[in-house]
Amino acid sequence: MNSCLWDISRYGPNSWRSYLENLENLFQCLGQVLPESCLLVWNTAMPVGEEVTGGFLPPKLRRQKATFLKNEVVKANFHSATEARKHNFDVLDLHFHFRHARENLHWDGVHWNGRVHRCLSQLLLAHVADAWGVELPHRHPVGEWIKKKKPGPRVEGPPQANRNHPALPLSPPLPSPTYRPLLGFPPQR
Repeated sequence: MNSCLWDISRYGPNSWRSYLENLENLFQCLGQVLPESCLLVWNTAMPVGEEVTGGFLPPKLRRQKATFLKNEVVKANFHSATEARKHNFDVLDLHFHFRHARENLHWDGVHWNGRVHRCLSQLLLAHVADAWGVELPHRHPVGEWIKKKKPGPRVEGPPQANRNHPALPLSPPLPSPTYRPLLGFPPQR
């Protein structure tokens, strides 16, 4: 689960205060309605580019420097991760993992290419496996896939047009699954 860019940019002068209040309310409500056996992972927002042209930005913010939005994302990540931990939810810091991978950003400064999405999926699945105590076969660290060996051209055009990145190396086959619940059965009421 994640919420950041839209919330800190779309709700006018009170958007920051509203974001903090909504985070607190969200995690409080989730803590009340989700069973303890539920694993909720809060993802921090990914870094944004030097120039942000995403359509979600109101015209007033599009004219501001992207540095403003970059700093706001860092602040929002800190507050959201703190609030999630306060309510005992897991946090996966995607901003940290992709802070040095900006060459994989699309032209709009917000969206990422398929290579990063594959790495993101691996991070999330590894995080869930770790939380559930599932041992994974040896894998190369994600960071090796995020960083390019040599700088390439910046991706231009809409996200759907990017098909030039090679696929990640194939992993060895997983062992046969064992059929047991990962978290046990919920308590009977």
